[in-house]
Amino acid sequence: MDDSRSNRLTVFIAMVISASLLAAGCAGVPKREITRTEFLGHIRVLASDEMRGRGNGTPELGRAARYIMREFLRAGLQPAEAFNYLQYFSIRIGSRLSGENALTLRIGEHELDLDVGSDYVPISFGGEQRLSAPLVFAGYGITAPEIGYDDYAGIDAAGKAVLVLALEPQRDRVESPFEGTLDTTYAQNQHKILNARGHGAAAVILVRGPLHRRPQDSELPSMGVGFVVEEMGLPAVAALASPIEELLASAGFDLLALQRQIDDDLQPRSDEIDGAQVSLCVNVRSVRRRVANVVGVLPGSDPELRHEVIVVGAHYDHIGLGYQGSMDPSGAGEVHNGADDNASGTSGLIEIAERFGLDLARPRRTIVFVAFAGEELGLLGSTHFAANPPVPAEGIVAMVNMDMIGRPSSDRLIVGGVGTAAEFRPLLEAANRRFRFDLILHDSGLSASDHTAFVARSIPALFFFSGVHTDYHRPSDDWERIDAAGGTAIARFVAEVVSRIDHLDERPRFVEVAGQQHPPAGRGGGEGTWFGSVPDFSYQGEGYRFQAIIPGSPAERAGLRAQDILIEFAGRGIGNIYDFTAALRAHGPGDAVEVVVIRDGERLRVSVTLARRQ
Repeated sequence: MDDSRSNRLTVFIAMVISASLLAAGCAGVPKREITRTEFLGHIRVLASDEMRGRGNGTPELGRAARYIMREFLRAGLQPAEAFNYLQYFSIRIGSRLSGENALTLRIGEHELDLDVGSDYVPISFGGEQRLSAPLVFAGYGITAPEIGYDDYAGIDAAGKAVLVLALEPQRDRVESPFEGTLDTTYAQNQHKILNARGHGAAAVILVRGPLHRRPQDSELPSMGVGFVVEEMGLPAVAALASPIEELLASAGFDLLALQRQIDDDLQPRSDEIDGAQVSLCVNVRSVRRRVANVVGVLPGSDPELRHEVIVVGAHYDHIGLGYQGSMDPSGAGEVHNGADDNASGTSGLIEIAERFGLDLARPRRTIVFVAFAGEELGLLGSTHFAANPPVPAEGIVAMVNMDMIGRPSSDRLIVGGVGTAAEFRPLLEAANRRFRFDLILHDSGLSASDHTAFVARSIPALFFFSGVHTDYHRPSDDWERIDAAGGTAIARFVAEVVSRIDHLDERPRFVEVAGQQHPPAGRGGGEGTWFGSVPDFSYQGEGYRFQAIIPGSPAERAGLRAQDILIEFAGRGIGNIYDFTAALRAHGPGDAVEVVVIRDGERLRVSVTLARRQ
């Protein structure tokens, strides 16, 4: 069936269902309440194994979108005229091999040729790459100054390929400073690659050490059409350890003994490998797929206010099988169901849509309900929607976002964006008299979730989040661990907040909030060097474009603006966000760095004095 016929059929079905619901309403349908059974029911569907983690660009994400659309239809929501119920956009989901790919290791007279796909796979690149370089051993490839651990201490990695162990030391010891048996961000490939780049390495070869190999663990990412390759500007591969261990043994280099020594005393054992050379060719190209935001519209009833719009949103994508974004590197290949992140927020979205859509007392303002795709890849769906809304952008008066609302602890509820409108704090406090949550309020409207795309466009936004837990971005984030009663209470509270926004006589007034980002929907935070920009992950060109500049930040004090494109940082060229991250890590709070940005086609050079992130 062609798209036009499919769209007409969808609209017809929507009109029939809406008419039926309206007829039922006239017969006296009571105000619909959000129930535990339905809240948990949606989560069980969206976080089932059959949905395979709702990875972006997968058939299962499309299946989840159709489920949400059916629920929007049941709630009586209308299609947006601009694009029906599904707002499509294109994203990069991974890469495929293209042309020549080769990896050869040599130690003296011994040579090892590895086959791409079976012996190794690319995990990072910066276009087509060819190199020949000496090989050095860099332990776990970790630099963790807060615990005094640095695998690069005492070795010169500049211009060399580094052999790095996957994961982190003392992984099975509760007393380990690397958060015991939980993997920290230091275990992630991204840290290892960026850290190697920061030390001047030419390439990274990542292997799973002998102590961390288990029969059930996959050493190599999947080589499907959309296998994930991050464009970090540094070629890196994940390789099988066994053949490399044999080659190293020919030079008297015992990888098992070295790993045991590091794990025993947390002292790096990085070293040169005499006579070792690497020849590497990496050649892959991007794979793109269409994904869709799911959008339903509930028209307002007030002739004077119906042109004003409240957007209520939650992202419905997750990380699929965990090859990208998992906090459990050994879980790559397992279904990451994402029950709390963010089937819980999506369920809340559906339930609130039904709460308003099936109520005879229609809202005064128009409410647009949006389930965003692409959030896990960098707020791509919300950024696309905010730039291409189905209503005039100036008509959007507020945005309400739910991301991880299914695991409240001790009745605590985190609310971000409170300072983005003068009306929000008293409104929240009034709504909470009934619910009595222990509200943790953050003024900032900038963090790693979808409301950020709206705050960047000067739209007041609230963010509801029940807190971080140890199942975040792990296969263990399953529906059985959801607190159905607590999540239902949050969804009811958010519905009350939306209703109170709707009943304001005047639209909320946007306020720029000075200070740093509020906690994201996931792990992060801690001290570090602060620049003060929010990345625009939808940008595809050269350089690093700012989606927003945080008020009161070093970047703002230097005069930088949203939509500026950073191309140079302290003399280093910046081709993408990974270049920026590596450059920032090389500096500390108080450092003054010169940066070059492109603004309206012109080069602008400014000095930024970095600060400390609290």
